[in-house]
Amino acid sequence: MTVDRAGSPPRSSALRAPRSRISALEWTAFGLTLLAVSPWLLTAYPPIGDLPNHAARLFLECRRGDPQLAAMYVVRPALIPNLSLDLVNLGLCGVLSPIGVVKAVLVASVGLMTLA
Repeated sequence: MTVDRAGSPPRSSALRAPRSRISALEWTAFGLTLLAVSPWLLTAYPPIGDLPNHAARLFLECRRGDPQLAAMYVVRPALIPNLSLDLVNLGLCGVLSPIGVVKAVLVASVGLMTLA
């Protein structure tokens, strides 16, 4: 075993603390992700063709106790392709508008794909 000048044994490479600096590749991925989600963040209404349908469904789900809406619409939970949007909406009813929920889910989905 070798000893350095201070009298303590040298640290092995396995015991070194991991680097906390962000690499250029990670900064590039972060920048490209922001660029990808910028149309959804910078516009009042995200450029999605069926956005009115999603927003209407989320609006009705948040107001299922309204007697006037209940006379015309029935919310039936089912396995549908956009179930994640509906589940997020349950927690965010009254906190975000239906458009805000759609934006949050879009940004989160792109962000999570970048992290994967």
